[in-house]
This record gives sequence, structure tokens and C-alpha cells, in this order.
Amino acid sequence: MVENTEKSAFLESSNDTTKDAENPTEKTSEGGSKKCVIIGGIVALAIIAVALLVGFFVFHRELKAEMENPGSSNLLKGKMPGDVIQIDIDEETINTTIEPDELDSTDSAQNLDEIDNQSENDLEEIDDNENAQDESNTDAPVIIEVTTTTTTTTTTTTIIDLCSPNPCQNSGICNKDSEKFTCDCTGTGFSGETCEINVDDCLPDSCNNHGVCSDLVNSFSCKCDTGYDGDHCENDINECSENPCQNSGICNDEIGKYLCNCSGTGHDGINCEKDIDECLSDPCQNDGKCVNEIGKFACECQDGWEGDLCESDIDDCLPSNPCQNNGKCSNSGTNSYKCDCAKFWEGPTCDTAQTKFALKEVQMKVNPHTGGGGCGGGGTTAKIMIYDSVSVCHTKATLYPTGKTAVWKSDDQLKDCAENKFDPKVSTIYYRIMPTDNDRDYCVDEVTVILDDQKSTKYMKETDDKWRDGVSDTFDLNKQ
Repeated sequence: MVENTEKSAFLESSNDTTKDAENPTEKTSEGGSKKCVIIGGIVALAIIAVALLVGFFVFHRELKAEMENPGSSNLLKGKMPGDVIQIDIDEETINTTIEPDELDSTDSAQNLDEIDNQSENDLEEIDDNENAQDESNTDAPVIIEVTTTTTTTTTTTTIIDLCSPNPCQNSGICNKDSEKFTCDCTGTGFSGETCEINVDDCLPDSCNNHGVCSDLVNSFSCKCDTGYDGDHCENDINECSENPCQNSGICNDEIGKYLCNCSGTGHDGINCEKDIDECLSDPCQNDGKCVNEIGKFACECQDGWEGDLCESDIDDCLPSNPCQNNGKCSNSGTNSYKCDCAKFWEGPTCDTAQTKFALKEVQMKVNPHTGGGGCGGGGTTAKIMIYDSVSVCHTKATLYPTGKTAVWKSDDQLKDCAENKFDPKVSTIYYRIMPTDNDRDYCVDEVTVILDDQKSTKYMKETDDKWRDGVSDTFDLNKQ
């Protein structure tokens, strides 16, 4: 508008050039008037521009404060989009309209800043044009037509997205309407308005067999009691699965443990790993030596003993009879036996021909004399002693019969004379009467001693009617 006004003034000036040439005095007067008019118009225009800018800056500051902190300014209080806001600055009214826009508050502030800068630039251009006019039109006044332009400022209202940023925690899904939002916590393991509460996933039957349940996010874990495993402690652990019992021990599975039955294995210990020393109880008898073995023991017996525990005396007459020549064997103790040799044999095993023999029979013929008390008779008794240079024996006392022959023949009558005492190689043995009553007469006519050898060797002596009164006598017997 300013440019058009100036152009019109310029044309008027050009058309009047001829007139000015014809009347120079009038031209000078008229030029001075035009100059004053131009200067006055420029000053008025500058004042209006400054007022507009000041009002715009005030409006911009209030609008920006309202956008940053709604309700803090009275400028937009009670206004709705599409309402016209009036700003009175030095009797000038600036009308502006608030329209909704998808720009946010930051963009609006930036646009306002750009408008401020543009307005300042426009003001500088006006000042430059005014100075130029002052310099070029110092002589004649020029009529300028000024048109004031009303500036319309557009602001934006931000619609807040309630789900941005997502208010739902722990991967919850945000759902919104015009006034509020809700959180869908399905499958997250959380609950609450914003899925902020961890749901306890531990139920009474989550963990079996006394397992302890620990809550996790949308899950749980079980700490199993001893002897159980599995996600829910549902499995009884078989502690015998790896056969921990050694040496043929039998494993018995129990809850959280196992027991080894070591019976009959000869071992003990938790896993039947220790060999039992069966010799600790000294089971071997009769000085037998115990030898420990796996699960048992053995006894090494001393000579003459046998049996598992060396408890039995070995029968030394077995398995074969050690007595020769039909000798009879009898066990007589440890490592001992006795041979009862057959007749005419002797020695420990009856292997030696007999050299001494017992008496088979002893005879004494009594004289029949009866005068002066006679020879024997009544209750008179006597016993016989027989001996040689080496051995001696005595018969049993027997009646001394008058006129008869007294005989000692049985083992009971012969007593120790029935034992092997006399050697048949000896030519002389002795016979002596030993009376029980020395006051009596012992009249002997003949004495006979027979050995129990192969030949029944006989020793004999006749007395030739010799009387012996009250004393014993010895007869030298010669072998017959």
C-alpha cells in the first residue's frame, strides 16, 4: 500500500513538471508543503507500527505462558477454539483467532518467535524507507496514503495421548478412551492398575512332598525336600540307582537315603566296604591258628586235632591200625595211641617178639603131716613171692591146705605176676613162701612155676620132705 501511494505521488509530480517550469515560485512553495505531509505520514506510520509490535509481543508472551502452563494467564481463560481475542493497544484493536492444529506447544512457540523476528525486520525496513524519504524529499511535501493491515496469529492446542509414554508396567498393554486409560496385564504375571503388582504364582499344590515354592515372574520354582526332584518335587529319587553297596551288599532305597544289607557278605560299613575280621573272636580251639578270609575264616590245627574249629582229637588209630601182629589199637589222647599186643608180641606197635612173659600158673604141694600142729590146715594162709635178678611179683594169699596142692592161676590170684616180667632165657628164678601166721608149720613137698610163653617154660623144685618150722623159705627153681 505504501508503494502504491508513493507511485501515485510520483506520477502527480511528473505530470506537473511543465507547470513547475512555467511558474518556479509556485513550485517551490508547493514542494515544501508536500515534504511536510510526507514526513508527518511517515511518523504516524512508525508510531502505529511500534504500537502493533508492542501489543503483539504482549499477546505472544501471554499466549506462550498459557501454552507452557495452562490456566496461568487470563488471556485465553474461558476461550475455545474459534473464539476471537481482542487486544487494545493505543486505541487500536488487534483481532486474532485461536484455531486447533496438530502442532505441539514447542512448534507454536517456535512459530511465534519467527513472527517476532519478522516483525522486527519489517520495522527496520520501515525505518530505512523513512530515512530514505527524508533524504530524497526534503523540498516538497508528498501526500502518502497509509493502509493499516491487521495480523491474524494462529496457535495450536495439543491433544495429549494417554498411552504415550506407555503407563503400563511389565509389558502390560495400554488401552485408552477420551478420558482415561486401562492396562491389560494378561500373561504378564502382574496385576494392578498399571500392572505393578507381581502375582503370587505359588498355589498350595504347586510343590509336592513338602517342597518349598518360590514365586517368580509369571512362574514359580520348587526347592525340593531331600530325596525328591522334578519341577514339582514329584519324583522320589532312587538312591540305589547307582548300586552304592559293595561286595554283593543289597541296597534298600529309602526317602532321601539308602541302606546296605551286608548280611552274609563278610563285610560291614555304610557301603559294605569293610572286610570283617572273623578272627577277632579267636574261634579256633586247642591252639589252632585262625586265618581271616573274605566273609569267613579257617583254622590251621595243631597236630592231633581236626575239625572246623580244631575241636576234635584225631583218632590216632585211624585210618589204618598202627599196631602190628594183630595188636589192638586204642586212642589214648592227642597224638597218642596204645597197642594191646597179641600174645608173644610186644613194643609200641607190637612189632617186637616178646622177651619177658607173665606167669601162667604157680603150684605148691603141701605135705600131709599133721603132728605137732601139722602143715597148714584150718585157716592158715600164705602168699608166694617170685623173682629173678630183674623182676619180682607177688601172688594173692590163699589157704595153705594140709596134704593138698595150692594153685594160683587166675589173673586175680596171680595179681602182678600176670604181667610180663620174666625172661625165659634166665635159667634160675626164686620162690619164697610168705606166711600170714609165722606160728604155724609150712611143710612143702614141691613148687612149680610155669611161664606164659610159647613153650610154657616151667620152673620146678622138690623139697625132699624137708621140714620148715615157723619160717619161710626160699627155693631155687631150675628151668625144666
